[in-house]
Amino acid sequence: MPYWVAALVTSTRGPREMKRASDFMAAFEKIAEMGDPSEANSVLGAPTTTLDEWLQQNRHQMMT
Repeated sequence: MPYWVAALVTSTRGPREMKRASDFMAAFEKIAEMGDPSEANSVLGAPTTTLDEWLQQNRHQMMT
């Protein structure tokens, strides 16, 4: 669900916690990632699995 939809839904009804969560998540759309993975990659090695691949592999665990 896009953040603007969550904000619209929570502005008219819904739990206060959902409104706070949607406001928090909307901030991530405005903040660019400025991280540099080079230090972690040098210590741990470069990742071999993407986030999408990991989510697909672990989907059944997240559904329970």
